[in-house]
Amino acid sequence: MIFSKKLSENTISKWFILAAMTVAFFTVCYNTTALINALPVIAAEFHFNIVNLQWMINGYVLVAVSFIALSGKLGDIFDKKKVFVFGASGYILASILIALSWNQFFLIGSRAVQGLFAAFITSSTLTIIKTSFNGNEETLAIGIWAASIGIGNAIGPFIGGFVTTYLGWPYIFWFNLLPMGFSIIITLLMVQSSIRPRQKERIDYTGAFLLIVGLFLLVFALVKGNTWSFMNIKTVVFFISSIIVLSIFKIVEKGKDHAIINFIYLRNRLFLFSSFGIFVAVGCSIGIPYFLNLYLQNSFILGFSPVLAGATLLPFSFSILSTSLLLPKISMKINPYYIVPLALMILAFGLLGLTFSITTIDYRLILLFLIVSGLGVGLIMPAFPKIALSNFSKQNIGQGSGLVNTIVYFADLLAVVIGNIVFYFFGGRAALTALKKFPGININEHFLNIILLGNKASVHYVSGFAGQNRILVQAAQHVVITAFSGLIISIFIIVIIYALLCFFFLPKEKLLD
Repeated sequence: MIFSKKLSENTISKWFILAAMTVAFFTVCYNTTALINALPVIAAEFHFNIVNLQWMINGYVLVAVSFIALSGKLGDIFDKKKVFVFGASGYILASILIALSWNQFFLIGSRAVQGLFAAFITSSTLTIIKTSFNGNEETLAIGIWAASIGIGNAIGPFIGGFVTTYLGWPYIFWFNLLPMGFSIIITLLMVQSSIRPRQKERIDYTGAFLLIVGLFLLVFALVKGNTWSFMNIKTVVFFISSIIVLSIFKIVEKGKDHAIINFIYLRNRLFLFSSFGIFVAVGCSIGIPYFLNLYLQNSFILGFSPVLAGATLLPFSFSILSTSLLLPKISMKINPYYIVPLALMILAFGLLGLTFSITTIDYRLILLFLIVSGLGVGLIMPAFPKIALSNFSKQNIGQGSGLVNTIVYFADLLAVVIGNIVFYFFGGRAALTALKKFPGININEHFLNIILLGNKASVHYVSGFAGQNRILVQAAQHVVITAFSGLIISIFIIVIIYALLCFFFLPKEKLLD
């Protein structure tokens, strides 16, 4: 049993704690996507090839996912306050190392270390918030925390592009020192320690090792699948290896009092429903800005600069934040059982509108339906983490936080991995139909990349075929629109199906407790 000193009842202290946790978590989320618009500059400076360059993003996520469940358990065993300070301090150190990097290998290694400390921050922030608030205040607090996921993911490319353009990419990481320093100071001053009897402080080293290795192999297979193809023998071997290691982990952990993951929770229908809800919400919060950023910058479409494309996505972020802040008041007037499917239907409507906007290349409609989509995501994101954590006792809240945030990181990763598969599937089919009539064009992966990622040089390259043939450029534009609209409509179908499942099968009585 954990004997916790009572957190200060002073309202100011509680909201300072929330500010510290949210700022830290926002910084972690923002760092996940801030490099998107800075990668070309980094590639030129450090002479990256395309294979190594992706590890600037993937290495960070890979290590974070591998350690996040373990870090949540450590928060239960040791002091959650110490776990957070350890993570935030390490994050500052890793940010300094990245900013001072002199070659690509040191840069990638430092980025991976940053992902390790991000895992400790992510799990402990939700734990501290959950133990600091109750009732409607808890709903509001988790809502603000959850909103920082969407806002950080969405605003990251804009901030990263702006900073890279006007200050230089290292300042993306120098800026981490201020918010993390603020969060550490507030935590040391205001967050009370959790004290556990020494004899119960046990770490399952075997389970920890198996979990880290299993998750690492799984995420590595997902990351490399886009490069090797998912049917490649190397990808299949990594997938099978991850399944074997994680199966051994489950066998080893079964029946242990100090298990890192209690599999009883994973069989709980409410936890499974809420986990998939988190997956959908977080996947949309990163997938929509990630792919729309590519759409807006594509020179066959609008050809926006990185800064302008990032600015276009800001209404999506602010829509998520404003709705998350209103959720406690909404839940007092509307039965919580109906809020979830209602939010999913709002999100579905926004996605349907985005599909139409992308097809017609209507900038004003894109802004409008980004706001509508943000409203749906903003209602979902606070609701599902709270529902998921309601299954965990206070003694195991760190474990619950670790599981929830593992889902968050997997959603971040899979939104891009699966999104790319769907994106290239629709783009490839459209290319075969629209471009096959043009002589001299070999519709291979290289040519498809040129069109779908279309910078200004791509337009000149494509225009060079068939004697500056404008019809060919229009055909390429059709391919791009088909790829993006096909991706968004696929997300729309998933959201609609999940909304119906929630309405008919989500356990009603538990939500009303």
